[in-house]
Amino acid sequence: MSEVLKILRDSVIVALGGGLVTGAAFIIRAIYIKRRAKVDKRFALYAKLDELLTENHRLLMEIGGDVRCLYHIQMPQLEALEVSLLALHGEEINGNVGDAIKSVRDAKRAINEWLSDKTGCASMGEAD
Repeated sequence: MSEVLKILRDSVIVALGGGLVTGAAFIIRAIYIKRRAKVDKRFALYAKLDELLTENHRLLMEIGGDVRCLYHIQMPQLEALEVSLLALHGEEINGNVGDAIKSVRDAKRAINEWLSDKTGCASMGEAD
């Protein structure tokens, strides 16, 4: 009978060992799946961050172009305003009026070209 008990004991040890190995494999796989999900989530967040940074860069570059365009518009406006104020003050303005009109018209043309490029309206502002 002791031979039967030894076989039973050995079979129980083998079964427990197999259970432990199988359990350890399942635990390791679960840990791997959980960590892999975290890594995938992190990469998705990095991709979203890259997308947002790219969009912000595009917007900032567009705003920079808008500001530069405003400068080119406001300088002729200020020149025209200065000529108008000089004329109202009674000062002699010589050829300043012609230059002011030309710079205002050039600025109008530039802003119309800029707006038509931005909006795709090629016929915008053609009637001067």
